[in-house]
Amino acid sequence: MSEYVKLGQMLVAKGLISNLHLSIALAVQRTSNQRLGEILVERGFATEADIAQCLAEQYGYPVLHLDDVTPEPQALALIPAEAAVSLVALPLILNDNRLTCAISDPLDIQATDRLVRITGCRLDVVITPRTELVEAIRKSYGLADAVPDGIAVRTQDLPSRFRDPEPRRCVTGVALFD
Repeated sequence: MSEYVKLGQMLVAKGLISNLHLSIALAVQRTSNQRLGEILVERGFATEADIAQCLAEQYGYPVLHLDDVTPEPQALALIPAEAAVSLVALPLILNDNRLTCAISDPLDIQATDRLVRITGCRLDVVITPRTELVEAIRKSYGLADAVPDGIAVRTQDLPSRFRDPEPRRCVTGVALFD
């Protein structure tokens, strides 16, 4: 069995970031609630593709770029558009009781557990860079044309505590958020 290598160490070993970049990102991570990969991308030290490739290698998942991939209609029907957007997950292929799903963060156990609960299927995961995945979700569910320009809130302008809210529970049509 091979030894576990942390994401930052893997990026440095591959020459994708420097030790200084890693030190800066780790210092930011200690005072924030962000993942290391998010910080590295946000600061311009690494690309989403670099992070996706390293996470895929680290956890043994394949990387899939969604440029020429068309999700199967029966796979899309399993996950409502709202859930796909909030979980940042795109169902691709349904085969027997196995759903192949593109995600950007293999460590988001809450999201993968919720996908299993929603679909009732076993999950096969592929890793895709986040921006590419969000665009593919919008295109696959027809959301790109549904929201007029200038109306959508840009989540990068919001403080991190307001991004990707997950409802705790719904009571008579009112959602409670953490």
